[in-house]
Order: sequence, then structure tokens, then C-alpha cells
Amino acid sequence: YCLRDVCALSSFCPTFRLYDKNKETLLFYPYRQSTISIPSTVKRIGSAVFENADFGNDTDIYIIPEHIEEIGESSFDGVINTVITVPKTLSSIGKYSFSDSKVSLDLESFLQGLSEVPLTAFQYTEFVPQIKELKIPENTFYEGNPFFESNIEKIVFPASHRTVDVENCSKFRVIVFEEGVEQLCGGDSRNKSLSDYDFEDMEIHFPMSINTIEASFINCRLFCPKGSYAETFFTSIRENDTCRIDNEIILV
Repeated sequence: YCLRDVCALSSFCPTFRLYDKNKETLLFYPYRQSTISIPSTVKRIGSAVFENADFGNDTDIYIIPEHIEEIGESSFDGVINTVITVPKTLSSIGKYSFSDSKVSLDLESFLQGLSEVPLTAFQYTEFVPQIKELKIPENTFYEGNPFFESNIEKIVFPASHRTVDVENCSKFRVIVFEEGVEQLCGGDSRNKSLSDYDFEDMEIHFPMSINTIEASFINCRLFCPKGSYAETFFTSIRENDTCRIDNEIILV
């Protein structure tokens, strides 16, 4: 059902419920109401509850209550005209949970409370204010790049993430792989078309520990330790390149 039909459904369907039987999960919400109130018994917001919701011009900010611990798949996907303020109390989020929405939160602290970040959780998300730098927490597992097409400027991958899936990282301006990161996967760097590069017009910092690179780069500034695998790899590509990949290699 579409959320805008909740009130109509409730009027003629006595079995229709906004909550589960224990009133711990919010299942639907008539989001065009001027006041948004979730009872303190609710611990989880179910899948697609506020998907594509328009809270109206009078609601500029919506604060998710502190008693909410879990956000279901697509719960706040595509919310219109509203900045969503996310509490640190959340311990689980689903796919597309904040995709294509405006979100306000201390992202680094928030991620430390999660054991896993789904691939699409923050794709096309506009963080308010813009996040200048994000260091992925040591113990946070993520699949691919959960922040695809978001407005984060710089991202740092820690040593605990020995293999980094770099697919869909093209929107960051600066990427740092800390010492301890060993493998970059996500594509065949020698066989991709120029329109299908993982990295373009970016500044990327490689550690000495890198021993495998399976990603594509064009017009990037590549900071490589002297004598490193990264230096050898990119120098070889530049010398043998037939596609005119104009990378600048900077030895550090």
C-alpha cells in the first residue's frame, strides 16, 4: 500500500494496523499529517514507512526519536523537503534506508554503533552539513561503497579493511588507503572503457602495503610510496597505455 492511503484504509479496514501486535514496530504512517509522533514503545521503523514521503513545507527537520533502534529497508528513501536527524541509538539500518534524502548526523560516530552498513544505505544522500572527511570505523563491515553519489569530500579506509571494494567511489574528491590495506578490487583496470572508470579527477593516496590493484583510474593524482607496488603498477600502465590515461604519479 502507498502511505498516502493509510487514513482511507484505516476507515474501512478494521484489521489494518499502523503497528505490529506488540506496538514495537511502526508499519505505516500517514505522513501528510502536520505532526509526526511515534510512541515510545516503538523500537523499529519498518520497511518503506516514510519512502518518498513529503512532510510538507512546514516541516524542515524531522528528528528520529532516541528510542528507535532499527531502521528497515527504504524507511526514509527519497524523503522530500525535510532534513532527517538521525540518533546515535540506531544499531541496525536496512538497504536504501536513507537513500536520496537529506540527512543530518555525526556519521563517523554513528557508523561505530553499526556492525554492518548495507551497500545502498546512503546512496545519493545529501549530508547536511556536508561531510568534509569520513574515516570508516575499524570494525564496521560494509559492502562496496554505501555512500555512492553522496556529498562526502574525503574518505579514509583503515588498515583493518585489508581488501577494499572500490566500486562506485567516483564521487569522492580524495581517497586515502591507510597502511595495512592490501587489495583494491572492483574491476579490470586494463579492459574497461573510458566511460566506465572507478576513479576520475581525484586525489588518491596509496600505502606501501598495497599488493593488488583491480580498479581503473583516469586524470587522477596518485600519491605512491617510492618503491611500492602502486608505483610499479601505475608507471607500467603509463608507459604501455594506448588509451591516454592522463594520471599524475607523485612519489612520497
